[in-house]
Amino acid sequence: MNRGQRGGQGLQQGNQGGFAQGQAAVGRGSAPNSEIDLIRMWEEEKLARDVYTQLAKSTGMTVFRNISRSENQHMQALARTIRSQGAMQNQLNDSPGVFRFQDYQQLYRTLVADGSRGPMEALKVGAKIEEMDIADLQRSIAATNDRQMNQVLQRLMQGSHHHLRAFSSQISAQGGNYQAQFL
Repeated sequence: MNRGQRGGQGLQQGNQGGFAQGQAAVGRGSAPNSEIDLIRMWEEEKLARDVYTQLAKSTGMTVFRNISRSENQHMQALARTIRSQGAMQNQLNDSPGVFRFQDYQQLYRTLVADGSRGPMEALKVGAKIEEMDIADLQRSIAATNDRQMNQVLQRLMQGSHHHLRAFSSQISAQGGNYQAQFL
């Protein structure tokens, strides 16, 4: 699920989007074929789910609870793909807020802290996560020739578009304006 550079610098302005901060990652032009790429992709979905779960608790907003459930479904789809490709599924740690990759661990802390400043900030964090996901998925789709993987990535991207619209709609409903930073 590595949608690019979801790690450490992923949300800083000027970054061209994504999550995987300087490591060989699906969103860096390679197809999600290796075991590590698939695990990173799964962890990216987990990052979104775990951030949204925390923001649902801190804001009480239903949008975060609903989208965190969807992210969990994305994680399950990737876990099935990992299994079908013979990758080591035992490398997946589903403990909330705990990540194998330190860049995701740091980003999780940063996103939760930023989103905990208030409802509008939380919604903007959600929109940023989905924007980065879309940018990374576009790169991953372009880089893979595997039909099954392409289908999974297309479904994930469709979900991210829905999530981005949901967050943008909530921002507008609260009188805010969201400016895309990564798309």
